Amino acid sequence: SVLYTFFRGHSHHEAPRKEPYLFQEKTVRAIRSAISLRYQLLPYIYGLHYHSHIAAEPVVRPVFFEFPEEELLGDSSVAMLGDAFLICPVRDDTVSTVTCQLPLLDAYGRKVTWYSYPDGEAVSLSDSHDDSRIANTQVEIRGEIIPIFLRSHTIVPIWSRVRRSTQCMIDPEHNPLTLQVALPSDWNTLEGDICKGRLYLDDYATTNYEKGAYAHRTFTFKKFGENSFALTNSNTKVLYKPHSSNDANALNDTHHKLKIEEIEVFGVTKEIKSVFFRQNGSEGPVSLDFRSKGRTLRIRGKDVMAVSE
Repeated sequence: SVLYTFFRGHSHHEAPRKEPYLFQEKTVRAIRSAISLRYQLLPYIYGLHYHSHIAAEPVVRPVFFEFPEEELLGDSSVAMLGDAFLICPVRDDTVSTVTCQLPLLDAYGRKVTWYSYPDGEAVSLSDSHDDSRIANTQVEIRGEIIPIFLRSHTIVPIWSRVRRSTQCMIDPEHNPLTLQVALPSDWNTLEGDICKGRLYLDDYATTNYEKGAYAHRTFTFKKFGENSFALTNSNTKVLYKPHSSNDANALNDTHHKLKIEEIEVFGVTKEIKSVFFRQNGSEGPVSLDFRSKGRTLRIRGKDVMAVSE
């Protein structure tokens, strides 16, 4: 439920109280972990609502919306959160494992790799053959774990830090973003655009986006030369024609303070010899950290702005 579009505690005034802190400690930990995950994913979820508004794309959608050949997936409770996440809920508190079905080919015929989330480890699949379109994976249920899978070919913006649900969460100077790039297993043999993602920002409160008071960015990971790859940050096509507005100008100034603190690349199976970033015509240094267990590359740069080319 923490990944649904509408999320709150609710009950009848004569029913037993259900505030999260009233449960036993084990349950409180699980609730805290789930809510923290939702808060961290808010930049992604907020962008999904924007695209639902302008393109009528459902935020929580059936699997066949993204994988039209797989409308007969056995478990109708499985759903997609946008195009990036597949959610496999646990509805029986007596089980120790659940079996989740994962599509292996997308609507474009591309092979799909799935990563357990948020640890970013590639999912081990069973009952999979070269001509299969669906495979099963077993997930061990351990307390706070929600079976969520990140789909390859996607880029997801999240908050780098989980804060209170107040103005400090959207403070661009103190709450940076992390980009998570999910590579397909055959990424180093592909050409052109490999992964894509979007970031949408406004003031979270008014309709000033209709006056141009918003930022909409597209991130693309693509082949760039013989043995090089690039992650680009570009402005998305304007969907609302900006009007002259002090509110819009002030908000745009705020957007330009938002930074990308870290980029996590899942599924790196090839040695990365060097990384640099170029912003507004100038280059800057970055630091690298490779985690071999999940084959995750972490890239950190200084003053990488979220709304700059």
